[in-house]
Amino acid sequence: MMPIYSKSKLLAGKLFLLLAILCLGLISLWPVSGYSASNKNSSIQLTPEEAAWLEANPEIRVAGDIQWPPFNFSEDGVPQGYSIGYIEMLAKKVGLNVKYVTGPVWNEFLEMMKAGTLDVMLDIVKTPERQEYLLYTPPYVSNPNVILSRSASAYKSVEELFGKTVAVTAGSFYEEVLERDYPQINILGVADTFETIKAVSFLNADAAFGETAAIRHLMKKHLTTGLVISGELKMGDPELALLHIATRKELPHLASILRKGMAAVSEDEKQAIHRLWVTEEDKVDSVDQTIDLSEAEKQWLKQHSVISVVDDFAWPPFTFLDEDGNMAGLASSYIRLFGERLGVEFRPKFGRSWDQALDEVKSRQSDTVPLLIPTKERETFLSFTKPVISFPLVLATRNDSSFIDSLDDLSGKRVGVVDGYLNDKRLKVGYPAIEVVLYGSVSEGLEAVDGGEIDAFAASLGVIEYERSRLGLDNIKVAAPTPFVDNLSFGIRKDWPELVSMINKVLDSITDREKTAIKKNLDRDYIYSWYTDWNHSEMDRSDCSHCPRVYYFHRDLEPEVEN
Repeated sequence: MMPIYSKSKLLAGKLFLLLAILCLGLISLWPVSGYSASNKNSSIQLTPEEAAWLEANPEIRVAGDIQWPPFNFSEDGVPQGYSIGYIEMLAKKVGLNVKYVTGPVWNEFLEMMKAGTLDVMLDIVKTPERQEYLLYTPPYVSNPNVILSRSASAYKSVEELFGKTVAVTAGSFYEEVLERDYPQINILGVADTFETIKAVSFLNADAAFGETAAIRHLMKKHLTTGLVISGELKMGDPELALLHIATRKELPHLASILRKGMAAVSEDEKQAIHRLWVTEEDKVDSVDQTIDLSEAEKQWLKQHSVISVVDDFAWPPFTFLDEDGNMAGLASSYIRLFGERLGVEFRPKFGRSWDQALDEVKSRQSDTVPLLIPTKERETFLSFTKPVISFPLVLATRNDSSFIDSLDDLSGKRVGVVDGYLNDKRLKVGYPAIEVVLYGSVSEGLEAVDGGEIDAFAASLGVIEYERSRLGLDNIKVAAPTPFVDNLSFGIRKDWPELVSMINKVLDSITDREKTAIKKNLDRDYIYSWYTDWNHSEMDRSDCSHCPRVYYFHRDLEPEVEN
């Protein structure tokens, strides 16, 4: 059975004291009692009319859970996100209690505002039509609008979409602006942002209009490939990228109270919410993410719309399965980018051992293997991409073990490695005096060290540090380097040189910001490397707790390693 590794607690620190759900049929209300502080304790000065209104209306109904991460969505039934945190902060400042209305889609929320059954909408863009029945606060965040296309047919401007079909959320400002200013474009109105993504993916629309942060979050969550943010959406009005809070027009006192609450928000408070919800991956580094493919390569992709990825998925933090059984780790981040840039689906195949995975690619039952070391033997049936990441091979021992400086100090000792991995041959050929012991996984090997079954375990530094922390093996230390460095590439079946070329083009296209975002998917607190300084360090080499950190990312950025 393949090990399942728990995801890091995505919600840690992101729940704003939300305590209980009150379900009422399709529409549910979530009371936020933690933000019902009396205005008597507030420093915000209200007019007598505003104070009277607040006294008579201590609770407001707010549209929540529109499935629009990272701004307004739910996780396990709990409304959360940038805008949820922001409205709760305002509610606390002015002394309001919030009830979230969940269930309706965006267009239905707008109708509820017109009908008087909802008081506040978040994440809303100001348009002339909406101003007929809504009052707006000043904007609280800017969210760039973008065009989502299939990678093979990337549209970079509104004008390129004349005569095409564009998917938008029904009732969104996109629909209003397109109907008014761009009659040349056919509109496909759907329920929400994820439905717009699906419309493009399933060929029901040529493109979709949306917001970069929401699109990136939803594509990552649903493992959507073959699509790309192909252009910044410029529709003549920069205010269309600004998000506001809106109240019903018949609630001017509420609108005024919320504006005063916004004026009392400090810059530090704004930045705290921003840091909590907006990641590097949400920021647009370059809207042109398409790849310059030859006509022959484009034709090849049309004939190979699904590419299989086979692995044992038992090598965290590089490749593993999360608690839901989905592909996770550094390899999954790259595979998602490959799919987005090339416009094809990279489909994982589960349930294989490492040897079975290699056998399937050798027999061409599968197409690619993520993150492995090129060897002469493997080059007989695989072609390799440019190296993606490099890690030194190190030795892990118990804290109370005798000092070792290198593999030479382990002659006559028992050293564990993962069965079927390259390290088995490395030690048997280069260090025949060492007794090599085979284990099914790194976790098994480290537990064997901890239990005194073997003297040391050899594996990639990043993997050892990840597993040591995950398993809570405080009695294990990284004790010494080896002469080996693992340069990890993607292996492609030998008869597909076209795919190797195209993946290399994708690797060359990855921006520095994207590399930073991918690196953050690894817990860098686990990644320690003192390899380059080992021979000249003045530190006690038996203790690596204070060694300098080095993280080699993408081969063309890698410094030389001193062996």
